[in-house]
Amino acid sequence: MSPWRALTCLCLFSLTASCADQPVITKTEYRQVYLPDRFLRECPVPQWGGGTYRQIGAHAKRIKTALENCNLQLQQGREYQDAIRSGQQLPGGVVPLK
Repeated sequence: MSPWRALTCLCLFSLTASCADQPVITKTEYRQVYLPDRFLRECPVPQWGGGTYRQIGAHAKRIKTALENCNLQLQQGREYQDAIRSGQQLPGGVVPLK
């Protein structure tokens, strides 16, 4: 047998050895986690009932406060989701499922 043929057989034999291993099978498990109702409440919008120019300024301030409260509610919901994704302990001692 020629040296090249022996070398080729040796290389082919070593390549087929890696095929004998069992493939790793990854099973993804999905769990549905619902946000608490406190994050899903609608944000109240102050209604304008008419009035003077001075009341327009006060109304704009009420709208700004309502918007800030709504953004805070959304931020808390996002932090809750991030805590669930990372497996951290949530406020109130709740530990999310992994």
